[in-house]
Amino acid sequence: MSNKKIIISLLVVIVVVVVSIAGFSYAWYEADSGKTTVGVNTTANINVNFATSQYISTTTALPIYDSDAATKANKSLFTVATTGSLPHATTYTVSLVDIVIPSALKVSTFKWELIKDEISVASGNFASIGTATTLDLYSSNFAASSTATDSYELRIWLSETCADITNCNTNQNSQMQQTFTAKVQILSILKP
Repeated sequence: MSNKKIIISLLVVIVVVVVSIAGFSYAWYEADSGKTTVGVNTTANINVNFATSQYISTTTALPIYDSDAATKANKSLFTVATTGSLPHATTYTVSLVDIVIPSALKVSTFKWELIKDEISVASGNFASIGTATTLDLYSSNFAASSTATDSYELRIWLSETCADITNCNTNQNSQMQQTFTAKVQILSILKP
């Protein structure tokens, strides 16, 4: 009877050791393959400074021409900077979260554009947002050991559809006086 207990105990120990070795080997393989990413607390290595507000909102009034967006669109101004030298390359994503948008603004004429260091890096509209409350706008990188600052301007506006508004058959009245709100979020990922 005591031999049975010893054999069962020995088998349990062997199974635990084999499973542990297999698990450790798989974890080592995944970590070594370069696919593993580690979430980074944004405030630890990346500093985000909002010159205006983290929130961007508008109550659409008159549509504006796309060429006037730089001066007339609603904006959020912010910088993304490293806080000293980074230990590894870091990717960050600029997103809109907590989006509240009425169905009247889920159209191709309600637009957004992201400007990075005075160059347009991403643009789009809200026609296909559906019921989503999050929208990833753009991803960028900081190299390992870099000390850099990226300046951003996020614009949103209702685009005028007529080239000549004195002779236009398009009615955008249903898109005016609609309220849009969202929060700008920066999410960073350290890439070892």
